[in-house]
Amino acid sequence: MEKAIPKLLEIIEQKEIRVVSDAFNSTPEFITYFQTAAAGAVPLILLDIAQSIKRIGASLDGIKDELAISNIAKVQGWADDGFGTYVHRFVQNEMAPVEGRAMGESHFFYVWNPDTDWYPDFERRQREDTLGPNFGGYHHDLAAICVRMRADRQALLESPEDNGNAVFHLIIPTYYPIVIDTPIAFAAELFPLTITGSRHRGTDIVWFNLDEDSGFSSPQLDFIGSLPEYKNKVSTGATATFLGCWLACAASGIAAAAFPPCAPAAGAVIASCGTAGVASTFVGAAADEYEYNRRGRKEVQVLGDVIFLN
Repeated sequence: MEKAIPKLLEIIEQKEIRVVSDAFNSTPEFITYFQTAAAGAVPLILLDIAQSIKRIGASLDGIKDELAISNIAKVQGWADDGFGTYVHRFVQNEMAPVEGRAMGESHFFYVWNPDTDWYPDFERRQREDTLGPNFGGYHHDLAAICVRMRADRQALLESPEDNGNAVFHLIIPTYYPIVIDTPIAFAAELFPLTITGSRHRGTDIVWFNLDEDSGFSSPQLDFIGSLPEYKNKVSTGATATFLGCWLACAASGIAAAAFPPCAPAAGAVIASCGTAGVASTFVGAAADEYEYNRRGRKEVQVLGDVIFLN
């Protein structure tokens, strides 16, 4: 056990989440829970715009010419004031529907965006017009913000108030496609959890690769796309070849039965197509096995999975 502890501490990564001064989780009790929560580093693959369009396909390809920052800034209304002002407004809009609800229906809000250059404008707007105590913080690291939510929920459960049904909201404002290619799942302790992404011209521009076979529940997703499975072009071509060959065999057999003089030629066609059909079956199986080995063994990253060291 003593030998294992140093190695465990090597893989543990603690991060500091930006929390506003009047937030519900800014008190020492909440800070202590977060400081004593540790999690291993979570590697997430974020695709760039070109990779995102290729990975997702037609839905993003249809708006690729509109994804220039200047165009998105104009549409979202932050061209003159900075993206951080849009983030602030986005959070306000998400918080508005639940303001004034009865006790026992507490909602807490967090923001994730992979960049940090929007922080100054956001913080300036926050000083001018505070988001209130139910805003839990923001960060550029998705795994870190999930650790914060996990620690905050644990602290809420330990508090004297009835916070057992508190709903967490993770908001992802963006002006470019955010596509997580890594298979992910969310720890059960984060639930109930609602994740809200962004849209442009009716198209989702935030996409997750949620692993549905991991046994973990899926959060409520609003304006979040689900990545399609990779299509193996070799396997698809082999399947088409297989079907084509056997259709040719069937047609040749019918022709030979209907016109006996054609039987020798039809026999040659059947032999040739039959061989190609069998070969395509093996090619397709080999391609599927290769694709499974290359992609299917990616480890699912569980966000919000932590160790409490206190």
